[in-house]
Amino acid sequence: MKVVSARSPDQNEKITVVGAGPAGLVCSVVLARAGWRVLVRERHKTVDARFHGDFQGLENWSDETDILEELESYGIDINFDVHPVYTGIAFDAWGAGYEVGSAKPLYYLVHRGPDGRSFSHGLLDCARRAGVEVSFGDRVKTIDGPAVLAAGPRVADAIAAGYVFETDMEDGNWLCLDNKLAPDGYSYLLVHGGRGTVASCMFKGFKRHADYVERTVSVFRERAGLEMKNPRSFGGFANFRLPRTGVQGGHPVIGENAGFQDAL
Repeated sequence: MKVVSARSPDQNEKITVVGAGPAGLVCSVVLARAGWRVLVRERHKTVDARFHGDFQGLENWSDETDILEELESYGIDINFDVHPVYTGIAFDAWGAGYEVGSAKPLYYLVHRGPDGRSFSHGLLDCARRAGVEVSFGDRVKTIDGPAVLAAGPRVADAIAAGYVFETDMEDGNWLCLDNKLAPDGYSYLLVHGGRGTVASCMFKGFKRHADYVERTVSVFRERAGLEMKNPRSFGGFANFRLPRTGVQGGHPVIGENAGFQDAL
């Protein structure tokens, strides 16, 4: 994508947001509520095309402001499936388990993917209700004019690989910190409502990801009673870095496109 130097937008101009991920969609809502005309351009044919129904968490433990309240302050309706998580179990590399808990949610469980109740689809609905125009299957080759770059991760600083599945297990949340399962990262098991996600999130050793996934599955079978029905493999990657600036060619760069990613 070629980026042409930007200039200050005129209030009547349409601002282009490149990418319909969470960062791009939330940005489009904020701009639209501020009175700007906004066009979101997404190269895939739907939101969350690279996700597979896997569970993720909206982190809530590091700030006094509840993340859902923060989203609502931006004009985001909580119109997606979301479940507060107050407790969990973390295992160290030697197998010891530690119960963790909080009076307020540690995080909110959501799922990713193109279905109508996913996190990103909820954000898409909010954007459209705010008057944002969204164009799918629209690969951006050149940017000329006011724009925000939100096209997602550029390189793989970390990868997550594992399975989504159905299960008869009770709801629960487990974490394991062990380099034999996830080098420089962590493995996790999330179960809710008869569905689950188990994965190894690693920051190196990518070529051996299949080995780390199977070790992760084995450990959670032993320590958490993992039971999977109809397991389906999935994988993804994340871009995490500390950029010198959040601007490229005069355009703001947001989300993982800029490297803005919680290391977790």
